[in-house]
Amino acid sequence: MKSLPPRCRSRRIAAVVLGGCLGLLCGRPTAAAEPGGRDAAASLLAPADTSSPRDTLRGFCAAIDRLYGSLSSDRPTSRRENEPLIRRTLSCLDLTGIASSLAEARGQEAAVCLKEVLDRVGIPGDAAIPGDEEVAKSAPKRWRVPGTEIVIARVTEGPREGEYLFDADTVARSGEFFARVTHLPYAADAGSPGLHDLYVTVGGWMIPESFVRGLPTWAHTPILGETAWQWIAAAVLVACAAAVVLAARLVSAAGGDARAAGPLRPVRAFVFPLAVIGSALVLDYALTSQVRFTGDALYAAKLALRILVYTGVIGIVVAALHGATEFVIRWRRIGSGAIEGQLVRLGCKVTTFLVVSYLVIVGADSLGLTVTPLVAGLSVSGLAFALAAQYTVENLIAGIVIFIDKPVRIGDECQYGDVLGTVERIGLRSTRIRCVDRTLVTVPNAEFAKEQLVNHGCRDRFLLRHVLRLPPDAAPGRIRRVLEGVRTMLTEHGAVADDSVRVRLVACGGDSVDVEVFAYVLTREHPLFLEVQEEVLFRIMEIVADSAAGGGPVQPTLRTAA
Repeated sequence: MKSLPPRCRSRRIAAVVLGGCLGLLCGRPTAAAEPGGRDAAASLLAPADTSSPRDTLRGFCAAIDRLYGSLSSDRPTSRRENEPLIRRTLSCLDLTGIASSLAEARGQEAAVCLKEVLDRVGIPGDAAIPGDEEVAKSAPKRWRVPGTEIVIARVTEGPREGEYLFDADTVARSGEFFARVTHLPYAADAGSPGLHDLYVTVGGWMIPESFVRGLPTWAHTPILGETAWQWIAAAVLVACAAAVVLAARLVSAAGGDARAAGPLRPVRAFVFPLAVIGSALVLDYALTSQVRFTGDALYAAKLALRILVYTGVIGIVVAALHGATEFVIRWRRIGSGAIEGQLVRLGCKVTTFLVVSYLVIVGADSLGLTVTPLVAGLSVSGLAFALAAQYTVENLIAGIVIFIDKPVRIGDECQYGDVLGTVERIGLRSTRIRCVDRTLVTVPNAEFAKEQLVNHGCRDRFLLRHVLRLPPDAAPGRIRRVLEGVRTMLTEHGAVADDSVRVRLVACGGDSVDVEVFAYVLTREHPLFLEVQEEVLFRIMEIVADSAAGGGPVQPTLRTAA
């Protein structure tokens, strides 16, 4: 059995095999990749050969052994040289059954455990492993390593169809297989002895191995699958991340006060979600590549951190859409009670719901959750909600129709059936009218859109129309003087449209002689119309009185024309 390499070498081994290649492993190339080694360089770029169980098994072991050997040499290796080896190792595993966010971590641990098992039980000769010739003849569906439950199976579907990989069950049970053989010694030809011990005990490149080795004995006590120092380090990292998130929350909360936030108010809304995302990503890297959590602890931590990342992304989306909505409302100078502002906000809420739903589905898929039942459940729930809220949806659609058609606006005087008043608010569900007696009438939009609506606020002038009823015994000459006087007065009045003036004798009966007075008052304000109408009526009364001078009294009666 090979002896373990020095500490400096073992630290680099664990760093690379467990994802430590993310560190700054810079230096001269190894002997296998020195200038002039064109074949070695080509082999680094070539994909793993998985055309047969023999090629997959040999390639898997050779990649880990080569990585182990290159890092055990006295010459430091570069990150560029190690990453292809790690990718080649993982490409020999069927990771399709693992969530994408956990695939790399699970794949690294499975590779280490499987290599430890193979280094102990030994690898059979080439004659015992199906190669290209056997595949060409019979294309076996699977091959099992003798004396083990490790299976290399042929992929039957997907982009890697026809390749031979360590099957999903083998990858999932790799830790179980390793636990069964930990008491066995390494085989004579073991290529990477002690790999798993380094995997679970040594930190990443940021944590010196000498520091870890120098910790007291109690710090290396296993607790729930991890050592005590790893749990302490994780607790410190979580506390630091929580402090950063809390500080970001305080900064973001200060942005809620417009006077305190100033011009940075829109930016502060993104501080908290960005802090959540950044802290989660840093914790993910630290726990995976530096503290080196493994097994269930690592998977639980990555799952929680990935949820935090998606939560932060959702927070950024919500803040961005809300900021865009308020910007549009301010830019268009939309009033607080206007239906335009409510529709803009409704559109923002609908867009936010759709984007958040998409992110939730994508996040659930990346975490390995089954998305199809979730989507089906949302569809059924949406249908049930739509049926239950049918009347509300009808009012909502009617509100949108009112917004597009604009039969009335806020502030317009309108008449809805027997209701006469001023439109005070147009909402997505109902419209409110302030009546003349100051009562507030709320009309659902669905009913408001169906009934006949008279908008007095849209008229450009008021109609002045009255019938002047003179006594039946009034002399014709006096009636002519009344007609001419009233006509002249209205034509010369500055607030009356002279081209609309009409003063005519319309009826001669036993009870009265009727004179119709018709004209338009050039105003849109009802109080001003009443003022002009009052003045005109007084002038008519004066004209009638003047026409009767010297000819006996004439007592007219005025009434508004129907």
